[in-house]
Amino acid sequence: MPKIKVNGRELDVAAGKTVIQACFDAGIFVPHYCWHPGLTPAGNCRMCLVKVAMPAPAPPPRGLSIACMTPVAEGMDVTTESADVAKGRQDVLEFLLINHPLD
Repeated sequence: MPKIKVNGRELDVAAGKTVIQACFDAGIFVPHYCWHPGLTPAGNCRMCLVKVAMPAPAPPPRGLSIACMTPVAEGMDVTTESADVAKGRQDVLEFLLINHPLD
C-alpha cells in the first residue's frame, strides 16, 4: 500500500488506484466532468488537474497532472487546492465553454 500525502494529509492507498480515486476514498473533492468510478478513465475533460510532487530521485512532473490518469506512487505529494491548480482548472473550463457547440 503506497503512502501518499494529499493537501498535507497522509493516506494509505491501495496499489493500482489513481489519484482521483484516492482523493474520493478519503473524502477529498476533486472537480471532474468525464470521470466516473464505474468506468475506465478517459482523461478527456482535464478538469481534475492537481499538482503532484515526487520524492527524490524521481524527476518532478512537468506542469499539472490529471488526477484520473495518474496512478498513485509511494511518497507522492498531491495538492488539490492552490492558486496554480485553480488557474489551470479555470483555463480548462474557459476552453471547454469557448469550444462548446452552442447550436
